[in-house]
Amino acid sequence: MNTREEFFLCKQFREDPFATTNALQEKYLEECFIQPSYYMSLLGSVKNPRSSFVTAPRGTGKTAQRVMLERFAKKENGTLAVVYDDFPIEECSDIRTLKLEEHLVRIMKILIISFLSEIHRKQYNIMLDSYEKKQLKSLIEVYLSGINSREVASSINKIKGLSGRLEDIWCKAGKSITSVINMILAKNDMGNIKLDNIRKNNTFNIEDIKSHYDFVEKLYNSIGITAVYILVDSIDETALTGNNAEKSYYLIRPFVLDLLNWETNEVPLNIGGYKYDKKTKTFPVFINYDKSEDISDTTKYEDHFTSSSSLIAISKSGRSIVSEDVQNFLHATERGIQVHLFVRKNKDDKISKEFYYLGHMQASGQVREFVMPNTDKTAVEIEWLLDVPVREDLYEYIVNG
Repeated sequence: MNTREEFFLCKQFREDPFATTNALQEKYLEECFIQPSYYMSLLGSVKNPRSSFVTAPRGTGKTAQRVMLERFAKKENGTLAVVYDDFPIEECSDIRTLKLEEHLVRIMKILIISFLSEIHRKQYNIMLDSYEKKQLKSLIEVYLSGINSREVASSINKIKGLSGRLEDIWCKAGKSITSVINMILAKNDMGNIKLDNIRKNNTFNIEDIKSHYDFVEKLYNSIGITAVYILVDSIDETALTGNNAEKSYYLIRPFVLDLLNWETNEVPLNIGGYKYDKKTKTFPVFINYDKSEDISDTTKYEDHFTSSSSLIAISKSGRSIVSEDVQNFLHATERGIQVHLFVRKNKDDKISKEFYYLGHMQASGQVREFVMPNTDKTAVEIEWLLDVPVREDLYEYIVNG
């Protein structure tokens, strides 16, 4: 009888192909990786960046895709990847309270450390005016005050796409974090700073943080890095989420709603069911599945699932097939528009008042214009196909619960 090793060898495997189910430990991932149909949309375009979300159960290849994006960043000139899987939950008791600002502050720390590492490693001659130098030093003081060597080492491990041993710069020189930063600043004629040993409890509104990100983007562009992938992963592997889909969603809900980079952070009630954002070409659709009996006839939309992967949804009242929003729905693919679906049971649901993010969807081409009952207003009925079917238990809850 053949041994396990002999069996694999006779089947032309060099090693046991089932030795690990963890993509991070798979030596031959690049050779064996099979691109899903949507993979190129994850790579996207440097000139027209946009956010993408991959939702699937554990073990279906999400981390494998992340690793392949990391390797792409390493090979592609002017491209950097940052893994974000260390979430700000240390002092959090209710995961629903996490804000986008908390996530973005943690990512910013990684981006600043990455930028300083790169200008030190390649000895760039950065052309910054006095204001820009002052701004960079201010961001370092704000975001890196109180940071310790363990946090720096963790940040370094999240940076993909920079060659060389970054830990040699930060962690093995026997110097304090402040002295390392000042060494880098001095080489670029930017003076020095004094970081507080105690972490500052700075609070920023989202506009402040976005302006900081805009500035850091310019910094990266100045050294030839024109694309940065922020790869959010392992949301179902934290102490607060476990392998719980709903809790995992709450962890990244701020990203789902806000990292689409909509011009203003608007709640579903204010956008009337859906709203197209021209800048990012995103089209979020919010559906209350069970409608209240006391709403007006012009808002009694008969939105309903026809299966776990298909949905009938109604446009706003007063629309026809030629209306701009309807045309954007029907021609979303050729126009490069991403339609995102959010559904909740109803606004008074005792289990969850939150919307569930159900991923991307595309119009099937089945469309019908009609007059809404008891009104003289027209609306358009559109059949939608979901990229990923709704999870069975969630589908049962929304439709029949």
